[in-house]
Amino acid sequence: MGKRKGARSGVYHVMSRGSGKQIIFEDNADRRHYIDVMRASFSADSGVILIAWCLMDNHVHLLISGELADIAISMRLLSSSYAMYFNKRHARVGHLFQGRYKSVPIETDAQLAAVIRYIHQNPWKAGYSTSCDYPWSSYGEFLHCADDGTPATELLELFGGAEGFREFHAHLGGSQACTTEDAEFGSGHRAMPASIALDVARAALGGIEPGAVSSLPRAKRDASISRLGAAGLSVRQIERLTGVSKSTVARLLGH
Repeated sequence: MGKRKGARSGVYHVMSRGSGKQIIFEDNADRRHYIDVMRASFSADSGVILIAWCLMDNHVHLLISGELADIAISMRLLSSSYAMYFNKRHARVGHLFQGRYKSVPIETDAQLAAVIRYIHQNPWKAGYSTSCDYPWSSYGEFLHCADDGTPATELLELFGGAEGFREFHAHLGGSQACTTEDAEFGSGHRAMPASIALDVARAALGGIEPGAVSSLPRAKRDASISRLGAAGLSVRQIERLTGVSKSTVARLLGH
């Protein structure tokens, strides 16, 4: 593993995703639990401050500040604690997160503003919502934060206050110089929102959870993949939901 690049500012855009692009949040109870663990992991005691965040179905975006060593400890605590909870609740085994989290150093105010917008626009670009006003991100925290010295309160000045913040987020596109990982961690397939895709998959599988498909006997696994394809899910969506490799899904669907 290569050495992480440090930021003179101490601010990093951190990205972590499910193993094999598998979903890591089955429902809102999972999302709430992750947020609870996230807030406990990033605290004054840990030396790591949470600035902005967004939970997607199979990955998370975090903007945090702190020393690299402290961030590593906090991320390890967050990932291991949540994985233990998730595996127990959903009766699964194995690694939940794929390898090491990615971190991109943020050095300038322009980069900082761009990455905050990029994080908050992820659900909009993916079709999860029709704006940045998404319940599982820090967008609302920035707009409704009290003048209490939190990072959101201080950073609103970058945008000229709440109205400037809202306007800056109101248009898709713009600079994404904050990260070179956009293609890998990008918003994904737009034809069917991920939240809808999960419901469609569950209905098509008749009681089998999508995340369990990869561990089924081969014949049953292949039949399940075929049903998901017939239900209108894309190869990439099936890969994300089931953890079955893209090449295998494509072969089974004749793509």
